[in-house]
Amino acid sequence: AAYANLDSSDRPKAKLGKMEKSFFNFKTVHPGWKCSSSGQDLVDRIETYQAQQAVALAHERQHHISAAARQLETLRKLENQVEESKDDANFVPNIDEKYVVQNHGSGEAISDGGVMRREKK
Repeated sequence: AAYANLDSSDRPKAKLGKMEKSFFNFKTVHPGWKCSSSGQDLVDRIETYQAQQAVALAHERQHHISAAARQLETLRKLENQVEESKDDANFVPNIDEKYVVQNHGSGEAISDGGVMRREKK
């Protein structure tokens, strides 16, 4: 409240977030303490950020799990093809690439069932 009437450039500035760290440490040690509205705004912003990061991480994790499942399915199909074609000297494995994302920029690396390749120009 003592700094409420001061211009933001006149307010004391923390170095490397030390004041914020002290604030959160105090808030953690004293969970029943009611902070000012600006302190609560900071807490709310941090909690919102943490929630957004958790959602983004879960989405990314699911993406990686799906990609791994597709790669495992491709390997299983290849193993089955090889097993069925042991006696065929002209055997060439057939890989279904329907899940490979199309329309990448020129020269961009794309996933190809676990194998990275460069898209032709």
